[in-house]
Amino acid sequence: MIKTLLTMVLFFVLTGTIFGQSKLFEKVTFSVSIGSAIPVGNYSSSSIQNAQLFLPEDDRVFLGLDKSKAGFAQTGFNYRFQIEYLFSPKIHTFIRLGRSSNPVINEVLETFFSDRFMGTVSFHHDNYQLGTALSGLGYRKAFGNWSVSLAALLGYGQMNYPYYQAELLFTTTDPKLVYSHSPFAERPNLSSLVYGGLFNFFYQKRSFRFGIDSSIELANFDYEMSNGTPGTSYLPFNNVLKTSLINLGLHVGYSF
Repeated sequence: MIKTLLTMVLFFVLTGTIFGQSKLFEKVTFSVSIGSAIPVGNYSSSSIQNAQLFLPEDDRVFLGLDKSKAGFAQTGFNYRFQIEYLFSPKIHTFIRLGRSSNPVINEVLETFFSDRFMGTVSFHHDNYQLGTALSGLGYRKAFGNWSVSLAALLGYGQMNYPYYQAELLFTTTDPKLVYSHSPFAERPNLSSLVYGGLFNFFYQKRSFRFGIDSSIELANFDYEMSNGTPGTSYLPFNNVLKTSLINLGLHVGYSF
């Protein structure tokens, strides 16, 4: 993603040099924002009743967590880099690269797996790490030095594999048995179309811009998982991680 950003910067620099007489480059704004990544909807749900996935042929066989029903995500942080081009005082387009990190509510899941295995377990779930490359088209309204902006977002997202494990502390083996995705199976990064919307409120002082950046980003990440413990069958199943994030942060930009 850094390589992509540098390529875009070089493109705008070269374009501005070639078409300098038309002042094309003066319509470009570089900005950065940083703030909270707030999960909403099923992504933030911690309802273990809805998140239990069973074998269709035998509802006594537990397969794992259904991430389409509950993601157990907590509020994390996000940062965004954006390059914007102004077609007119009201219409603009942009490309933004971002990263969001959200921890998982481990306590609820640790209690659930302890009850299920009828013994104490130590539960761990990798943090969600979502990277996005999005394009947007927006409308802006100025009120003196103040402006508000609305835009639609569409692009690509990449999520780390939603790996989790429950270490069975009550077992007598050394090391302890671990219920998890098969250690012989891959844990690839997941990819998906990402769509959403953006709302900005900012103050422009000469070339500098300060304000609030808020967006909502939605995606569905398909993946396959095979859970079990050593010495038992690892049962494969397909699932969807449905992400819904509201990103809220401070926005700083520079216009050429």
